[in-house]
Amino acid sequence: MLQDIAFGRLENEYRALKASGEDRVLCFREGEILLSRSEEDLLTLPRVSDLEAGQNKYLFRMEGENYFLWMGAAPEAGGVWRYEPVRTLRQLPSKDICYAVMTGWHLYNWYRVNRYCGNCATPTVHDEKERMMRCPNCGNMIFPRIAPAAIIGLTSGDKLMLSTYANRNYKRYGLL
Repeated sequence: MLQDIAFGRLENEYRALKASGEDRVLCFREGEILLSRSEEDLLTLPRVSDLEAGQNKYLFRMEGENYFLWMGAAPEAGGVWRYEPVRTLRQLPSKDICYAVMTGWHLYNWYRVNRYCGNCATPTVHDEKERMMRCPNCGNMIFPRIAPAAIIGLTSGDKLMLSTYANRNYKRYGLL
């Protein structure tokens, strides 16, 4: 299963936890993430104790560590910490950190675009029992979108079967 990743287990169910000093914090600023990078391109995310006090929202647990989202204005970079574009991280050796950042990035964007109710434009509030934004005015409940996808490769020996897209003026191939 997807949550059983090579370097641990992703537990993304919502928990009403408070951040403590050793928990990891994902701090996004527009399309960037706050992190430290070694000369070998290994990444480190800040812990709560590395940053000034701020409000954090629980995201998930991975490899026995809790990850929180920095809420509010992004903290300033300094010392070993700097902001880097999220999109540049995919090819780095720290696959566990990249996976955590991308998972957090999706949740960050979901929280960001659901600050207001789509029915009545009232500011939404975080639910305390599940990962949901709720409108205090009309009761609208907003949950993260789930977009499942399956990609398979059908092989016969060393051959890979490709399909062509129908009704196109040009040939474009894709996996089944």
